[in-house]
Amino acid sequence: MKTDVRIIRNKRTFLEELGLEQAAVKGDAVEIVESISFGDSDEAPVSSYGYSREEIRRAPGAAGDILRAVETLPGVSSGGGEFSSFSVRGGSPKENIILIDNIPFDKVTHFSGGSTEEQEKQGGRFSIFAPNLIEDAKFQAGGFSARYGGKFSSFLDLRIKEGNQESPTADGRIDIIGWEVNYDGPVNFINNTGIVVSARHNDFTRILELTGQEEFGSPRFTDLIFKSTTDLNPQHRISLLGLYTPENFDREVEDVFESEEFASNDIACLDEDKSLIGMNWRWLTSKSCYLQSSLYFRNSDREGSLGRAYPLSNLTADPLSEDDFSSRIIQAETLTESEFVSRPLFNYVFYNGASIVTGFEASNNSFDLDVQQFGLDTLYVYDQNDFRPDPSQKYVVTSPENVNVSLDESRSFFSGFGELSYKLLPTVTLNTGLRYEYNGFN
Repeated sequence: MKTDVRIIRNKRTFLEELGLEQAAVKGDAVEIVESISFGDSDEAPVSSYGYSREEIRRAPGAAGDILRAVETLPGVSSGGGEFSSFSVRGGSPKENIILIDNIPFDKVTHFSGGSTEEQEKQGGRFSIFAPNLIEDAKFQAGGFSARYGGKFSSFLDLRIKEGNQESPTADGRIDIIGWEVNYDGPVNFINNTGIVVSARHNDFTRILELTGQEEFGSPRFTDLIFKSTTDLNPQHRISLLGLYTPENFDREVEDVFESEEFASNDIACLDEDKSLIGMNWRWLTSKSCYLQSSLYFRNSDREGSLGRAYPLSNLTADPLSEDDFSSRIIQAETLTESEFVSRPLFNYVFYNGASIVTGFEASNNSFDLDVQQFGLDTLYVYDQNDFRPDPSQKYVVTSPENVNVSLDESRSFFSGFGELSYKLLPTVTLNTGLRYEYNGFN
């Protein structure tokens, strides 16, 4: 049974794929009564929860954001209303497995920069998903399947809605923050195909100026998400997924001038582009088994520079404009991460209700990192274990030879897994699995 299904006139509503067998049925009158149904899978532990699109939309304080909706679940906490990342039972936001249409993708938030400690505890501030884009979500706080590895805290499986193959729908918005355009409908020149396109751009510069907070700089981001689904025949279905989510942040001398007593003197220019291109192919090989293969490419490019601005030393009074400041770039960083992955999965269900799932994942991972510091830098906020020649010294001086790093490496990654699910009793299901991982970097 599936609840909270939204029906719109002359629109096709996609639920999920079901296997049916033809049989003659003869019975008495059918009475429909109200009930509450819990549709969790037998393989799901007690710490498993599910969200439909309507439940995400109605979740208090979520505003249609699935990541903020997850924050209301037991054992889940967030870094506060400013952040949309979540942590589970004290773990880091980086220890959550996040899948989008069966494809792992953990860069689902914007503006996760800042200190390493802030990133570990709080993560990003805005989700890359526009409201109503996620069809359903499944969350498990631990105890997740052997087919998922590399993380320890939780598992979140997100499914982007299917495109309507019957009729098109378009909507949009424009306001002081930015704009958004969405399209959901068929592809006229390809049979049995529906697409979903979501594009939005948010720029917070103007709203910060109107609220007297222009000292915080200019944060802005764009999200472009595309999904197509094609039913080749009853046995074969192919879906294509594309994401491109660039973000930019600038804090310049003029923003330092607007800060109180020019105390916040950091300047920065940060640009990051995150992208994903993937394909899912589902093949119903028989009535009792199916093969699902995923092929995808992930890429992340980050480029940034950090520095400081100071009032000119020859001033005899307080600065009157940004022209009365000098600035210096202290550090520059570029980072490129890319990954090409093949991930087939085979599922077989026996007549007695037992099931076997097996598969593997093979990938090639590349990292290109370059960090350069220009001259000496003085830090007045530091870790208590950082070296100081004099323990009473209230600052730390870093030199380029202790900071500069250059890395350009490519390695292979492989994992294989198998799992068995068997229903011992009507209310007791045994799940067991085995996973092996190889990482060329370590």
